[in-house]
Amino acid sequence: MSVPVAIVVSTLEELARLNWGKLAEPITMVPDPHLMESMRAVGYTLETAIADLIDNSVTAGASRVDLLFSGDGTSYVAIIDDGGGMSAVQAQNAMRLAGKSSRSDRESHDLGRFGLGLKTASISQCRDLTVVSKHDGLVHGYRWDLDYLIEKGTWSLLQLTQDECRSLPEFAELDKKATGTLVLWRKLDQLQATAGDLGTGLDESMIRVRKHLSLVFHRYLAGEHGRKFVIAINYRPIEGADPLLQSHRATQPGPLEKIHIEGEVIELRPFTLPHLNKLSSADRQRARVDGSLRDSQGFYIYREKRLVIWGTWFRIALSKSSVNWHGYEWTFPIPSTICGRWISKRRKPCPRLQLETDFVRSPTISWAQADGFTNTEVDRRQRVR
Repeated sequence: MSVPVAIVVSTLEELARLNWGKLAEPITMVPDPHLMESMRAVGYTLETAIADLIDNSVTAGASRVDLLFSGDGTSYVAIIDDGGGMSAVQAQNAMRLAGKSSRSDRESHDLGRFGLGLKTASISQCRDLTVVSKHDGLVHGYRWDLDYLIEKGTWSLLQLTQDECRSLPEFAELDKKATGTLVLWRKLDQLQATAGDLGTGLDESMIRVRKHLSLVFHRYLAGEHGRKFVIAINYRPIEGADPLLQSHRATQPGPLEKIHIEGEVIELRPFTLPHLNKLSSADRQRARVDGSLRDSQGFYIYREKRLVIWGTWFRIALSKSSVNWHGYEWTFPIPSTICGRWISKRRKPCPRLQLETDFVRSPTISWAQADGFTNTEVDRRQRVR
C-alpha cells in the first residue's frame, strides 16, 4: 500500500523541524558577573593578597615596589612598581580571569601560576580594582568595579581616559618612572568590616603586611636573585627577615644535595641554628616566624626564591610540642618550570605527596630522623600562603 506523497512531505518537514538525526549543538554558558562576588571568598588575608601582587612585580623585573596606604578621606591601597609595564593588550589580558593558562610554559622568573592572582587577590580586599601601566611612553588604564558589574549585569571592563588615569591617587608616583604599573584598591569594604575605623585599621594592617613580606620575599630583599630589590611601605623600606640565621657566625650549613625531577634539579640544604644561649634577642626575633622558635623549625619551601611554605616537617618528624630545640631547618627551592607537579591549597602551590617522598628518601633527612626526629606523630601545621 503506497503512502500519499503529501504525508511523506509533511513527515519530512516535521523531522527537519525537530533536527532529526543531527547532533546537539553546544551551548555557550557565559558566567554571570556575580562570579566576581563569589571569588572574593578564596581565603586571602590582606598580607597574602599584597604578596601575590608583588609576585607580579618580580615577574615584571621590578627593582622597587612601593605600597602606599591611605585611610584619610578616600581610603585606598596603592601598589606601584618600576617593572617593564604593559601594553594596552597586555593590560587588558592581565584584567581577564585566567588571562594565561596554567598549562602554558613560563619563564623561570615568572611567579605566576593560574592567571588569577591579580584579580582574586585584589577583589578579596576591595570592590574597585584599577590597573594603570606605563610602557613605551604610553599609559593605559582599566578598572573592574563590582558594583558597576552588578548594576549592568555584563562583564564590563572600564577603560580609563588619559585624564582619568592622571587624576587617580598616586598616579604621580607612577608617572615619575620610565615604565611601571600602578594597582589601586578602593572601596575597601573587607578591611572596613574587620577594622571598623580605616585610619586605625590600616596602621595595624601595615605592621602585619611588613612582617609577612619581610619573610616571604627575604631572599629577594637580600639580592639573591642577582640585583637590588626594595619593598617600601609608605616610603619606609622593609628589612628582610633571616629565618635561617645565615648571617650568624654560629649557624652551620649542611651539605648541599640535589634531587632530579623531570629533568630539573632541586637543591636541598640543611641548616643547624645556634643554641639558644648564643642568640641575642635580635637574633631570636629574626629567626622566629610564628609563635616560638621551635615552631619556626622545619622545611622552608621556595618557588624560585619566593617562600611559599615554612615551619612544617611533612609528617617525618615529631610533633613540635614534644621536640626540644635542635635548630634544624632545610631550604627547598622548586623551579617554576616544574610547578605542574604542584597542587593548590589556598591558591599558592605546595608539593604533591610524591614530591614529598622524593626528598624524604634523602640521606640528610635520614640523618635528621636518626638524630631524634621520628614518625611517632603527624605534624600537620603546614602554612601555605
